[in-house]
Amino acid sequence: MSGLPTRAILNALPLLRQVAGSRSAARNVLFAWLAGNLFLGSQLCWVLRPSIWDPGQPVAFVGRQFFHGSFFETVFEALRRLLA
Repeated sequence: MSGLPTRAILNALPLLRQVAGSRSAARNVLFAWLAGNLFLGSQLCWVLRPSIWDPGQPVAFVGRQFFHGSFFETVFEALRRLLA
């Protein structure tokens, strides 16, 4: 089952080529779609992190404190501290 997302992406490329009319446009649309999924998916996981991997805390769907900062802000700060 680990190859399922890869297979779906590979199956979408010929369809995109048909609709777009060119290989480069289809490839650009596919890469933009993947980049959007990466961008939105990482932030969504960041917001839902207390309900995913914090077993020591009481059950709460999303608390107010978890909307402070973002995934990208945290990664940038970690890189800044690492390189400083």
